[in-house]
Amino acid sequence: MLNMLGVVRMFNENSRVKIPALVHMTRLGYEYLSLKDDNLRHQRDLETNILTSIFKTQVRKLNPDFARR
Repeated sequence: MLNMLGVVRMFNENSRVKIPALVHMTRLGYEYLSLKDDNLRHQRDLETNILTSIFKTQVRKLNPDFARR
């Protein structure tokens, strides 16, 4: 796509959707966790794609009487 100055600009899903969404969410206080991080790769349940250590911590915050497993 050419802009008014004749410069070619490539827009795709990453530049128009994913990156702005990530910026917005981090400004709201969310933390970005890259799946390229080796520590996170080993904590992820492959069937559900849930980071189990983070999930269990958050469930315990909501349910302090939750049985520890």
